[in-house]
Amino acid sequence: QRAARQAVAERMGPGGSLAGASDGAAATRPSGAASCPSSGSVVRPGGSAAKRWRASRYTAGLSVPREIPMTAVAETLAALVAIDSVNPAFPTRGGGPGPGEAGVAAWVERFLVAHGIATTTQAVLPGRANVLGVVAGRDRGRCVVLEAHMDTVSPEGMVIEPFTPRVADGRLHGRGACDVKGGLAAMLHAVADLAAGPPPPGDVLLAAVIDEEHAFRGVSRLVAELRADRAVVAEPTDLRIVTATKGVLRFRIEVHGRAAHTSTPSLGATAIVQAARVVVAIDAFHAALAARCQPLL
Repeated sequence: QRAARQAVAERMGPGGSLAGASDGAAATRPSGAASCPSSGSVVRPGGSAAKRWRASRYTAGLSVPREIPMTAVAETLAALVAIDSVNPAFPTRGGGPGPGEAGVAAWVERFLVAHGIATTTQAVLPGRANVLGVVAGRDRGRCVVLEAHMDTVSPEGMVIEPFTPRVADGRLHGRGACDVKGGLAAMLHAVADLAAGPPPPGDVLLAAVIDEEHAFRGVSRLVAELRADRAVVAEPTDLRIVTATKGVLRFRIEVHGRAAHTSTPSLGATAIVQAARVVVAIDAFHAALAARCQPLL
């Protein structure tokens, strides 16, 4: 057990720590967060928890027609949708700021632990952490990342109950079902299946990150320490393979004027007129960008 703990601690990198396991089999499982050193703690499954895991315990009472069977992935998706994880930058139901990802993060962590996957949290912001799970491969020097975010945008404007999953016309509806809890559910079951079989060729790292819908601070924290060869990002693309994105640049422009009495306007300078010129310039820049051709996009 001591040797196994030491191996995991070394894989975790500086500041990594192991939580105590409840039995010897769990403690000696030789896997760890090989490709993503973190300041979080590794959690181990306890005894037969994996055998008892059923997502359906979280989906009781859902509006699901009897003729539509719920697969394991759909049950997991329903459980995730039922958790309000609106980004705190946006209002949630009732008008207050969203609660953030903590509820989903706890659910994801329990799922990974129950399936025997070495799991760690990566602190990003107060009360908001990435959740990472690693399925150890035969070659620990190689890594494929499966990445999905846990936050959603606001439910404002929705005409259905946002956090009560509902199946209609063969689709599950609710806030975040498409962007991107569906992808997260699929990836959770993918790593669970891998963990149940022989080791994959290289490590497979599942990264459930925070704050994608606002400032990308979760994935920024992740890549600051990440060493990986490939990555699959669970953004909805109508099942098209997307290998490049435009990215985003946010900025704030302040335009200053000079106050003057209305009887002597020539002594002042209106910030509104100056700001209008900025808007016109940005619009012209957008037109120039639209004229460019980028084959990957």
